[in-house]
Amino acid sequence: MQQVIDPVKNRLITVEEYIKEYAKNSLDNLDYTAPLMICPHCLNNRMKLKARSSINVSPYFVHPKNNEYCPSKILQEGIYLNCKITDPDVENANKLKKHFREHWKYYFQKIRNMVPYLRKEEFTKIIDISLRERIWEYKNVQSYHLPYLFVTLADFSIQHPNSYYKEDFCRSLHFRYWFQSKLDNYKDLINNINVLSLCRASYKLTEKQTQPRQDQLQKIQSFEIINDLMEQDTDKVSIHIEKWIEKYFEIKNWQH
Repeated sequence: MQQVIDPVKNRLITVEEYIKEYAKNSLDNLDYTAPLMICPHCLNNRMKLKARSSINVSPYFVHPKNNEYCPSKILQEGIYLNCKITDPDVENANKLKKHFREHWKYYFQKIRNMVPYLRKEEFTKIIDISLRERIWEYKNVQSYHLPYLFVTLADFSIQHPNSYYKEDFCRSLHFRYWFQSKLDNYKDLINNINVLSLCRASYKLTEKQTQPRQDQLQKIQSFEIINDLMEQDTDKVSIHIEKWIEKYFEIKNWQH
């Protein structure tokens, strides 16, 4: 990864800043020991800078060997997928689905605020995955939790311009989302969601890549879990998107 938490300054620091701030001191003073950094995803406090291994691989921060679970090390789309739900709350799930159907524009806009250039097809894709994974049925899920859970279900790939989407409306980085926690399943994450934060990891991929490598993690952004779902500006949802998603609900026979 290219960013870690500096325990001295208590803020995110890049590889370039680390080299300027600490690595050069080691060259000037052989007795100097640079402080270990903190992983912003699992909070491991023994992160080190790995030197360039080839001309094509830039320096990046790594966990110590035999490190415990960290979401950034799970190199798959939807890192919490295939969790087995053992005690579903069907009644609450039905209430959530009803609220979602009636107020989907608020959910769309909330997710779009976390996923730049969210497209309607991506929105319906994560709805489909959420139904398959039975996210709605976990106990203690509230409506405002759903957008934060939904974005962890799939990656959001680099977009390319076409006849409909111009270059200014395409994302240039590959996004993956997870919670800042060592918890690795939805049941535990949901039970602790109000004390967690959501991380957006941004990767810079090569032209032919579809999945990122750990060393390609460029930057992160954190989102607090806040109950502002119904405060979203739904006027930003276009008529074109509205018609397309209403058609999706019709095909799914998802009634109000």
